[in-house]
Amino acid sequence: MIELPLGQYTGIVYFAHHIDIYGKPEESKAIAKLESFFGPRWHIENPNQEKHDKGYNKYKADGKRGMDYFFKEVLPKMNVGAFLPFQDGKLGKGVYSEMEFLSGSGNEIYEMDWNGNVWQATLNPKRCLTVEQTRARVYH
Repeated sequence: MIELPLGQYTGIVYFAHHIDIYGKPEESKAIAKLESFFGPRWHIENPNQEKHDKGYNKYKADGKRGMDYFFKEVLPKMNVGAFLPFQDGKLGKGVYSEMEFLSGSGNEIYEMDWNGNVWQATLNPKRCLTVEQTRARVYH
């Protein structure tokens, strides 16, 4: 993908996915599929970046919830949300909450499956795992 200065993009797509694929080939493949789906005028914002690690850790160091960094600093700047569920279709609490925030702010959200298909989505709370269930999956 050709990188454009942020001001030249049509918008920014926040890519919510579980940390157990951070830095793995599955993450790179998913980002490439999103870039292809949305096209070169859309920036795909990956939470798996050093700047986001620093922001999350600063919130925690200041006695705040680390995830509040995303809800207060990152997500309000996004135009669209895209998410990749676990392979069984379930969503971890963080991914679900991020998409719920974007959807509730009037932004479209898109789901991607593990074959790389992408479609406009709605959220179903029955797919959302608890924090404990999510942690059990990603920290196995």
